[in-house]
Amino acid sequence: MRFTVQERDDGAVIALVVFGDVDLATVPDFRAFLSDVCRDGRPVIVDLGGCTFLDSVGVGLLLGAARRAGAGLTVVGAGGAVRSLLSVTGFDQLVTVRDLDA
Repeated sequence: MRFTVQERDDGAVIALVVFGDVDLATVPDFRAFLSDVCRDGRPVIVDLGGCTFLDSVGVGLLLGAARRAGAGLTVVGAGGAVRSLLSVTGFDQLVTVRDLDA
């Protein structure tokens, strides 16, 4: 699946909606989005509901973004193998990970 990110900005929160695979090949593009929004100072929500694959490089990128996001970073919508990876790596102990409806 092709990797794309949609940015949504309601003035208070910036949301990045991810579609496709986040891996070594797509991380540079994803890094560009995350770097821009994490500098803004507002809370950032990363919606992984459309993310079909996430590797350790992607987890590292999200962790770094969470550290840089002064107002906080929340990951939502991760399911299946993506959610399992966030749990197995302990990412969900360091960064807020929740369901979309929570």
